[in-house]
Amino acid sequence: MTSMKEAKNLQIKHQLIVHLDYHPTHKELQIRYSYPFSGEHELREQLIRYEESETPIDLRIWLDRFSHFMVHRIPQLRAVRLPHAEVHPDISYGYLTFVVQDQNRAAKVPSARPYYYEEVKPLGSRVEKAVYIERPDLSPEELSVAMHLRAAVRKIAWQAYSELVREYLILQ
Repeated sequence: MTSMKEAKNLQIKHQLIVHLDYHPTHKELQIRYSYPFSGEHELREQLIRYEESETPIDLRIWLDRFSHFMVHRIPQLRAVRLPHAEVHPDISYGYLTFVVQDQNRAAKVPSARPYYYEEVKPLGSRVEKAVYIERPDLSPEELSVAMHLRAAVRKIAWQAYSELVREYLILQ
């Protein structure tokens, strides 16, 4: 008889969990991958870091296009009411987190979370916010760009993983 844990493990696809963090202003890219399904000997999160000049040009193009779409998903900022004053916040962009592959959320992937900051400079106030977008929320054009981005990042993560376990890799 199979235990619940064993039954759950039988349903797990053997694929990496992959996501990226990209800063659209600084052009910094961090690709992270892991495989937490191996019990005690899980593949902990691995990091691949690119500076702007190191990022492959096609990947940079897809990242910039997708970031542009996500910036337009940020809601219109409302004025901050103060006694006898109204201050319009400035906005600055934080990282865009993009989930490339995660079997636990397969129907929602690709998904994205652009972070941004509302800043009210006279008050020295800065508030971090985010917009969460899942696959069903993406327009056909956004989804097309996301799928190109997804393919490029999956390839990079797989190449890094393959290098990590090169001598043990079993290709079927």
